[in-house]
Amino acid sequence: MTSKAHGAGHSSFALIDAAVLLAEFESMKDGVVLDLGCGPGHYSIALAEALGSEATIHALDLWDEGIALLRQAAASRSLGNIHARVADLAQPLDLADGSIDACLMATVLHELIKEDRHGFVLAQVRRVLKPGGTLAVIEFEKTAALPGPPPAVRIAFDELTALLARYGFSSHRRLNFSSALYFGLFS
Repeated sequence: MTSKAHGAGHSSFALIDAAVLLAEFESMKDGVVLDLGCGPGHYSIALAEALGSEATIHALDLWDEGIALLRQAAASRSLGNIHARVADLAQPLDLADGSIDACLMATVLHELIKEDRHGFVLAQVRRVLKPGGTLAVIEFEKTAALPGPPPAVRIAFDELTALLARYGFSSHRRLNFSSALYFGLFS
């Protein structure tokens, strides 16, 4: 049976300015990045190509079909630096403490909040991030504008900042991708 989270197969990657995203990660050419809730891996592919073979991208998602698609795409592009695997975010992450330079959560946190699984996941992210590591969150503005989930599910940037502060993250800065999406960087 295929495990598929709500919204699996939908990607926000086409809605962002990839150059802005990749500029925030360019200092990690030999770093380790975690794409949590990666889906079919559009962000993982872009990061792996931009950062080069010295970087490691861990791409995790519950959706096994999405992981299979990512593995195929990575193989067709000869991207051996992507380590894609099926993972249930309600379980401990199979990554060592302090082993990740940056974690990307692209339009996934609102679903974890809706399912009341965010606390455990954020504690796991904090565990695997290196001291001074970065949590990068892409989320939909809390408006009725399309595309995106219903407004009641969306999380405003100030709400996100307050939530992440409870898990030890402080806001580094906010970038706007569009009228629909923002990009928050936390440490």
